[in-house]
Amino acid sequence: MSYSVRDTRFLGLLFLTVLGAMAFGAVGAQASEYLIEEGGVKKTFVEHGIESETFSGSFGEGEILNTANVKVNCGSASPSGTFLAGGVVHFTILYSGCEVLGNKNCVIYETQKDHEKKQFPGYWQLSGLGEEILHGGAHYLKIEGAALGTIWFGDVLFPESCALALSLVVAGSLAFKLPNVLTPALSQTFQTITAAEATSLRNLFPAFGLTLGGKTADLKEGSSGLLFLSGGLKDKKWGAH
Repeated sequence: MSYSVRDTRFLGLLFLTVLGAMAFGAVGAQASEYLIEEGGVKKTFVEHGIESETFSGSFGEGEILNTANVKVNCGSASPSGTFLAGGVVHFTILYSGCEVLGNKNCVIYETQKDHEKKQFPGYWQLSGLGEEILHGGAHYLKIEGAALGTIWFGDVLFPESCALALSLVVAGSLAFKLPNVLTPALSQTFQTITAAEATSLRNLFPAFGLTLGGKTADLKEGSSGLLFLSGGLKDKKWGAH
């Protein structure tokens, strides 16, 4: 996804107004800012005059579970998006190699079109707007959206062999931890959070949490990956404070 300078300025101001109010309105959480290191000197996006920078990455095995015992496991994922000055992020992660655990009659598709044409099985995508925050001495990318994504379920052998609904919407909010982001590096580790960290964030943001098909859900803890800059700053070390 690309933005013109004009669009980026508008988006940055809009996102900062909305998300900044959210971050500072919650006691114990602070909005953070992205950093670029040059010649051993760390400066914020604003200090560098940087308005946005794209990123890409890789992510290992992931699993989303809900209280109705629907478990979708994926072999890997590809994150991407845009960092904006002020700690704002537009985040997308495309999961691949996905299957429904315990239900071999169901096939997963990313879109309704893929489901109808029975093409590109095993993919689903999560995408939302968020912010980089500091809470309890740790940094997180907190992502949210009225609809973060939709998982489409198809049949393997014959019509109606999959007992699940045709599609389930993923909504709400989630967070990825950035454990080493205080130290600028070419790539930064990000990982799914623990149940204790989710509870801590929920104490600050009462609405924090995922739903899958309207049921409480979560991303299984213990999965991790890497994020690196992919635009004009792709050879620069980055981090946050």
